[in-house]
Amino acid sequence: MSRNPFPGAHLLVSALKSSDGSGWDSQILQQFFLPHDVEIIRSIPIVQSNRVDELIWHFTTDGVYSVKSGYKTLLQYQAHSVESGVGSSSNDAAQIWKVLWSLNLPEKMKIFWWRALRDILPTKANLLRKKMQIPSDCKSCNEMETAMHCFFYCDFAKEIWSRLNLWQSVSSVLSDSCLNWFGGFIMDKSRDSVAFAILVLWNIWNARNLREFQDVRKAADEIVFDCVSSWERVKSSKQASLANTLPVKPVVTTDNKASHTIAKWIVSATVNRVSCLLYSDEVMPICFDGKATLLLYNSTAGFANEMHPLVTHRYQSRMYLIHFIHLAQKA
Repeated sequence: MSRNPFPGAHLLVSALKSSDGSGWDSQILQQFFLPHDVEIIRSIPIVQSNRVDELIWHFTTDGVYSVKSGYKTLLQYQAHSVESGVGSSSNDAAQIWKVLWSLNLPEKMKIFWWRALRDILPTKANLLRKKMQIPSDCKSCNEMETAMHCFFYCDFAKEIWSRLNLWQSVSSVLSDSCLNWFGGFIMDKSRDSVAFAILVLWNIWNARNLREFQDVRKAADEIVFDCVSSWERVKSSKQASLANTLPVKPVVTTDNKASHTIAKWIVSATVNRVSCLLYSDEVMPICFDGKATLLLYNSTAGFANEMHPLVTHRYQSRMYLIHFIHLAQKA
């Protein structure tokens, strides 16, 4: 019979050895471990030594623990946990970071979204986890303010996505975190579509900060204009203008579906400009310089086809498009 059949809570490795210390006590192992674990333990060789045990810190060359090495190890562990915690493999995580850093966006926007993906934005939920004594509710709808709530679940955020005709696209892959949402969102989107979505998220976050810290409440149409203007600046920073190089050609369909073109006029009382957002089955985002901004979206790449009260007739939409192209070419 084993010399220690009922070890206490502070079980030592020595209690698992045979009485002479030359091997493992199989009876003790079988009492406290699963068969698979028993086999693993029994495969560990026992070193016969009179040396006194000592604590060794594995993550330094000299084996001595320091606060600096502990902090560095913790950061590396957290980064690995976040970046490998998406999808079914590490390849999915690698694809997420590859897509993010390759986008044609200002670095501040990409870093902002990187922070959101790592869940380190200073949302109220995150600040409360840091033991800060602050209200937890969103100022727009009085729900708990998490990153996902701020960007998607808040009624105000939904209104912005809906005004941009993107709610159906972004809501189809809603998840429990920004990281998981983004992993699903980029699956069938072009780089421009992903970049524009992050730009919208950036403007939603800026509007949240204005509301939180300066008590300035921007209307949804103002934020839509901010998105349109920001996108225009982003595109024009890469190349002076697409208007002079854009080939003007009609939309052609190869199947029996009718071409789906929607134009939407957006007028803001606080912004001295007019924008026309046009949605087409086959045209990608395009920006024209001038007092009027024209954005084209590819609805088949995942953008919503939902109608809006301000939608005009298809023929009129195409006339507006031709008119704006002529204006841009004359500018």
